[in-house]
Amino acid sequence: MNLWPAILVCCAVALSSGEASARSTFGDDSTSSLPRREEHLKAFLKEEVVFERYLFPPGEFPRVRWKDPETVGKTVGPVPLTVEYYNRAWTKVDRAAGPGRYGAVVRGTTSGGFPVVRYVTLYCSDIRFDEYGPDVPLALQSLPEFGISAKQWEAYRRNLRRFSFGSLLLFPEHDPDAAIFLAGLGELDPGASATVTPRLLDRRWWITFKRRTDGAPHPAIELAVRSSDQPGLVLVDGKGTLAPGDRKVLRDICMAWSDSSGVPMTVLVAQKGRVVFHESFGRMRDGKSMTRSTPTWMASIAKTLTGVLLMQFVDRGLVELDVPIDRYLPELGTPCPLTLRLLLTHTSGLSWAGEWASDWNPSMENQVAQALPVLTPGREFSYHRAGYALAAKVLERISGETVPQLFEKMLLSPLGMTRSRVDNSYGGLYAPALDLARFGQMLLGHGRYGSFRFLSEEAWRAMLPAPLRDVHAGTQKSWGIGVAPLGGNGLSEATFGHIAASGALFRVDPAHELVIVVGRDATGADKQQERRFVSRFISAAVQSLERGGSGE
Repeated sequence: MNLWPAILVCCAVALSSGEASARSTFGDDSTSSLPRREEHLKAFLKEEVVFERYLFPPGEFPRVRWKDPETVGKTVGPVPLTVEYYNRAWTKVDRAAGPGRYGAVVRGTTSGGFPVVRYVTLYCSDIRFDEYGPDVPLALQSLPEFGISAKQWEAYRRNLRRFSFGSLLLFPEHDPDAAIFLAGLGELDPGASATVTPRLLDRRWWITFKRRTDGAPHPAIELAVRSSDQPGLVLVDGKGTLAPGDRKVLRDICMAWSDSSGVPMTVLVAQKGRVVFHESFGRMRDGKSMTRSTPTWMASIAKTLTGVLLMQFVDRGLVELDVPIDRYLPELGTPCPLTLRLLLTHTSGLSWAGEWASDWNPSMENQVAQALPVLTPGREFSYHRAGYALAAKVLERISGETVPQLFEKMLLSPLGMTRSRVDNSYGGLYAPALDLARFGQMLLGHGRYGSFRFLSEEAWRAMLPAPLRDVHAGTQKSWGIGVAPLGGNGLSEATFGHIAASGALFRVDPAHELVIVVGRDATGADKQQERRFVSRFISAAVQSLERGGSGE
């Protein structure tokens, strides 16, 4: 059944009442046009609430204000703020009774009656902060006064780059990241996997808070990957498949590609479950040679992992692609014109959203709710990250787990992607080429890899690229659930995968039973030359495999 007509009717109903809905933010200001209101709303959504300090002693909580109250007043009118505070156990409190995490729920109401909500982490400690001056270099001392145990500090020291973020190599008490870091580190199990970071624990705390307070039922769900009744191919070494001359051609192209761009890279080609080419080229910034096991920034290829993760939830009957997502995020309100399909095919109308549209932002759902009156979902394709970030919020609300940990449990670990990590749903994938090729082989196997069945045949087919003409009449664009059509240069029209800002390549060609991965951290300065190298390499790889060879 084609559900798009019903979805578009829903969009039309929401859009027809857009001006009235906009008044829920701006009030009944007949002198201001709707476009002007949209401009003001978009500006307001960038505004932040700030606390006088984020690390504070027991007793009174620190005060809050808008970072730029003048801009708030000019865009939506005055929005006075109130705050509710919660301790580590999610119990509402009036004072900080002792050291540890506290969650601040900041509320305000616009002149039109829209409820503004922001979520902020604070950290209480008995120490006198002025004893340390404005900045404390956490990398140099353990600060046991903050309540961090020696084992927790050792876990931080071993994972300094992984655990730190923002400006945490220097530790000002007025930095919100400082509170997030200390709150998470203070709750860290020193024996936990290195993938469990202080920032991740903070994210999980707010997920649990929302599940406890949104009024919706949240039954426990099974997250284990299912066994396959028919084992899928796993990648094995097929080095001798290419003829020596063909292998030299591929090496020469890759060496020239890396040398001309100044970017080291790892390249992998696999066909029918056999890795036929897997080599690294160039040197990293520290002068060391690139290795085949070095993880690289795969950037937006993370969106393909998000697409598979979402379809695993579809397979389990936990979500539907074509229902309004207020079913899963009640704070969005009704009628809600957004669906998961619109979010993941870049047709939600959220392409203008700024830095606040991140799955790391605990306040994102409220900000999207406020933006709904100015959205035009289903009108056009516009590539962006916001839809994936909001889809991640849906998966987290249903499961009670963070998206990075969902990736770990439902994809990375069972696929054997042991050197990979995914920090967000839209651009935070770091993986060596072989790890990503395992993921590609799973897609080539219609959702099967080894003894695991990651997707049903129906779910696998549902995520493949399809024309978006039902969204925008006359468009030639096709897109899928986290994947785009990427045929050409000898690859079949059935080829799919994803592009990446880092210059990484990810192609899966079912017709040729082929997976191609190129891992890099950046593109070269000459974009046209970059495109020529991509074309040359893919064409040479396909031609080599079509010729076959006697091996080495």
